[in-house]
This record gives sequence, C-alpha cells and structure tokens, in this order.
Amino acid sequence: MTFERTDVIGVGLAVTAIAMVAGLSLESWAITRCDEFMASFEYSASATYTPEQQACLDERLPRP
Repeated sequence: MTFERTDVIGVGLAVTAIAMVAGLSLESWAITRCDEFMASFEYSASATYTPEQQACLDERLPRP
C-alpha cells in the first residue's frame, strides 16, 4: 500500500479538525463549569478557591 500526497493532506486536515473540536469542547466545558460555580457563589474574602474557580472569579467579577 502506498500513500499519496492527497492521503497525507486528508489525514492532516482530519487531525486538525479533531483537535479544533476538542479544544472548543474543553473551552465550552470550562465556561459551563464557571457558570455553575457563579450560580452557587457567595463571595468570602477569607475563602480559598481552586485555581479554576479563581480564574472564573477574575474573569467575571469587576475589578475595584
């Protein structure tokens, strides 16, 4: 079996498409997790948050 140039291009495009879909899915999942966290959120200055939660807070809460 031999691979032609079009086969290699097709594989490259398929891998790129799969990587894009995976990246967008992870981004969407992170947005959803942030929305869920903010829905149940009560701010406390003494509380400690996970890095994921802190990133969500930094993004969503207004800066003083």
